Amino acid sequence: MKLKYYFLLVMALLLSAQSIAQAISDAQLEQFQRLPAAQQKALAKQYGIDLDDLKTNQRQQRPQHIEVVDTLPEGDAEQMPSVRDDSEATRKEKALQPFGYELFAGRSTTFAPVTEVPVPAEYILGPGDVLRVQLWGKENRKLELPISRDGTVSFPEHGPLALAGLSFNDAREHIRKLVAQRYIGVQSSVSMGELRSMRIFVLGEARKPGAYTVSSLSTISNALYVSGGIAKTGSLRRVLHKRNGELIGMLDLYQLLLQGDTSRDQRLQAGDVIFIPAVGDRVAIDGEVNRPAIYELLGETNLQQLVAMAGGFTAQAQPQITRITRTDRSYLRTMLTADLSLRSGQRTRLQAGD
Repeated sequence: MKLKYYFLLVMALLLSAQSIAQAISDAQLEQFQRLPAAQQKALAKQYGIDLDDLKTNQRQQRPQHIEVVDTLPEGDAEQMPSVRDDSEATRKEKALQPFGYELFAGRSTTFAPVTEVPVPAEYILGPGDVLRVQLWGKENRKLELPISRDGTVSFPEHGPLALAGLSFNDAREHIRKLVAQRYIGVQSSVSMGELRSMRIFVLGEARKPGAYTVSSLSTISNALYVSGGIAKTGSLRRVLHKRNGELIGMLDLYQLLLQGDTSRDQRLQAGDVIFIPAVGDRVAIDGEVNRPAIYELLGETNLQQLVAMAGGFTAQAQPQITRITRTDRSYLRTMLTADLSLRSGQRTRLQAGD
């Protein structure tokens, strides 16, 4: 039996380096290495085999051990195994583009009238607006009533009528009652004519910060479009709306881009300031998601919320194997995995640079 085993070893040594990996197992090589050194050299010399090449080729065929973490404990990133920055992963992250900045990208303009938008009932009248009044019945007339700087209009056979500061709906009702009292048998219809323009300021991380003249119906998003959009160093999650030095509201453009929610896209007034702060923490997501990109975080964000921002998984995705790279405090890459089919994996908190 022993002679038969040696015969098999000798036959394996006669094979090429590629065949060695297929014919000799680790256990057989271990048995061969247990032979006395003199006997190993004698067999190798007899059949013209280099023992150093044999051992080197066998080591190259063995798979390297990679340590992987099954789940990502919160706040324990510095305790995970660290490896050097992977060049392929770095190239992938550099190829990804920040999400959302192309929406408002364009050339800045000094004036952008908004003429195609219906005037809402709550629109506040001011100097420069023009009201059109149609009278019919016993008397047919068309009146154009511009609001002067003192906030009044000159109504025929009545004198100055204060309308500035009233909503369009209230001003329309006020004129209807006035016509009913002053003109018997006459009815009225009130509509908006020309709208006033106003100056607002777009400051901070805008592509072209400065003062812009816009229509009185303009909102924050209109002003961002007029100013040429937000620079990639600016935040899409915290666009600040200020008036007389006080914060009026904050617009999260991700709600507009991902959900179509314009409830916080407030209407502007003369002298308002739109301030764009610097971009906050960002993370990148790539692979089998519908919208790979670099996303900005707002507050605590978990892995499931990031996947939702990216449009969800594709049909080829394997959420059980989600790899995460994170830069630790020593500026080394930490390789992590999370199982997104489990709630513990979905709740994995993200950090800047993930």
